[in-house]
Parts: sequence; structure tokens; C-alpha cells
Amino acid sequence: MKSFTFFLAGLLLLSLSSNSQDKYPKSKNDPDKKSIEIIRRIFKDFIQYEDGIDSYENKEAMKRALKSLPATINENELPLLINVWMYYDATDFPTRELITPIFIKNKKASVIAMKYRINHKKKWESKDSAPYSELIELEKDLELTGGKSFGFQHL
Repeated sequence: MKSFTFFLAGLLLLSLSSNSQDKYPKSKNDPDKKSIEIIRRIFKDFIQYEDGIDSYENKEAMKRALKSLPATINENELPLLINVWMYYDATDFPTRELITPIFIKNKKASVIAMKYRINHKKKWESKDSAPYSELIELEKDLELTGGKSFGFQHL
């Protein structure tokens, strides 16, 4: 019995020590919360450890997670998506093309979240420099045209 317990413990450890593809599952049936957690984890690692470079696996996982978000986003998740829109600038990754349609679909809540973020800028951010200045433009555009100036139609 003791050796069987060790065997099961070993299997559990083996299954937990996985490669990066297992870290961000590809399942199309991921719950919305899991997608947000994947986005949060990748973004946190990116801003903490990377300098505009992210792995292929992380970019693919981020893309899958963003695409799997529901049409209506929980307004508590919008601050994360705003920061990802502003600061996830991984090489050859279409961050804004993937996130701006989410803002458009959730226009009212997005505008409120953007106004809050604009009013609570970070010390280093300035209305004269990107990406903060671009957030101000996006917020105004969402209110006035629904995102058309950024090349997106109502979805």
C-alpha cells in the first residue's frame, strides 16, 4: 500500500511538472474566468520579466484567451484588458486588434473603465506620450463614434 501511495504521488508530481503548453490550455471550453486568469498571468510575467519579447507559446495562449472571452465582459476585468491594451507590446502580436473589439462590444462599461484609468494614471504616464495618450483618444472615440476612428465598426 505504501509503494502504491508513492506511485500515485509520483504520477501527480509528474502531471504537475509540465511544459509551457500545458500551462495555458488550448481547450475551447475554458470558462471565462480561466481565460482572464491566463491573460492576467501572461501579462504579469510580461511586464515583470520581458522587454517587448514574449515566447511563441505565451503569444498563442494570449491570443486564444482573448478570442475565447465572452461578448459581454465582466466590468471588473476591464482594467486588466485596458492595461494589456496599453502595455502588452510583444513583438508581432496584434494586441489592440484583439482587444479593441471587446471594448466596442462593451462600450458603456469600457468608457467608464477608461475614464477611471485616465483619472488614475501612473506616475510615469503623460497625456503627451503613448500609450496613455492613445487611451485618451480611444476613450473619446468610443464615446463619439463607437470605435470607427480606430478602424473598427460596431460589432
